[in-house]
Amino acid sequence: MNKENEMITSEDKFEVAAAEFDRFAAAWELDTEIDSMSEKDKESFEIAKRKIILQLKRGRAVVSEIGDIIYTLKKPVGRLEKVALSPGEGVSYWDMDKGLGEKYIAKMNHYISAACGVANSELLKMSSIDIKFIYGVYGLFLNS
Repeated sequence: MNKENEMITSEDKFEVAAAEFDRFAAAWELDTEIDSMSEKDKESFEIAKRKIILQLKRGRAVVSEIGDIIYTLKKPVGRLEKVALSPGEGVSYWDMDKGLGEKYIAKMNHYISAACGVANSELLKMSSIDIKFIYGVYGLFLNS
């Protein structure tokens, strides 16, 4: 394969990943209208979007038929190899408020745990690469 074909393949992968991101964003009803965002919000959105597209392009994340993200952990935690990221239900928000005051990370862990059905203790054992990706997806959702 020559360099030109490799570049086309990489561009094709990016286009597919970008289209999958759009499908995910629509399913989760994310605000993707960057023209109406402040510069700070626009920058945060673009960073999160780029990270998600990168994992989609690599194949570590895929968008399910209903628009949720199925993410393969870089480093499995026990028998946990994949995490299904969904917007969650009302209980996800409720779990954020377990007497934690302003403890943002702890609140996020409780939300994520309730939303994707992964025990908080398993989240704490995930690699920083995995948890950073998962936080990015939910941060994008919660700030949208």
